[in-house]
Amino acid sequence: MRAKRFGVEQYAEALRQARGNRRRASQLLGVSYTTIYNYIRRYPAVQEELAALDQARREEGDERPAKASTRPERYSPETVVEALRRSGGIKAHAARMLHCSRQAVDGYIRRHPEVREAWL
Repeated sequence: MRAKRFGVEQYAEALRQARGNRRRASQLLGVSYTTIYNYIRRYPAVQEELAALDQARREEGDERPAKASTRPERYSPETVVEALRRSGGIKAHAARMLHCSRQAVDGYIRRHPEVREAWL
């Protein structure tokens, strides 16, 4: 059986209905949480929709962003880029320098396009 395929507009609409809650949007569409993140990362229209939802929530007096996580980042982008450069681009070595896991470095690179651009 083939998985359902949705267009960018369906993902944006699901985020609208879920008021920016990615977990809820994935449940509405019947797709994985990762799929929602991939669409947000890949498609500017979905990113714009999420930004508009953030703005609307702020105007309503809700200061929380429409993000899955609101915890502060442990390292600055400059620190991560420097660790990647010093490690010769090997994420596992950079993770050791930063005292975290390789998966944490991967996640940081995905969340911060400026790190990806400076590193590549």
